[in-house]
Amino acid sequence: MASSLRAALQTYRPYLKSEVYRHLSEDERAGYYDDLRALGYRVFRCGPVQYRGEELSRSDLHRWRHFDIFAIPEELLVQ
Repeated sequence: MASSLRAALQTYRPYLKSEVYRHLSEDERAGYYDDLRALGYRVFRCGPVQYRGEELSRSDLHRWRHFDIFAIPEELLVQ
């Protein structure tokens, strides 16, 4: 993850919608997930209608070739 993005996520704590592109390697997917978790984000699968779908674990990242995620800072997570 770029240091500028990391700084923005640490400072502003936004919700984050992003794409997990089909050409990302397993290591790149895991690294992105690990970076988000280290910053205190929970990661969910994002669907076309419902942004906060199922919560994803590191082992879920290989289930789909191409998908979107929605990440929420833990302190803003509404159960």
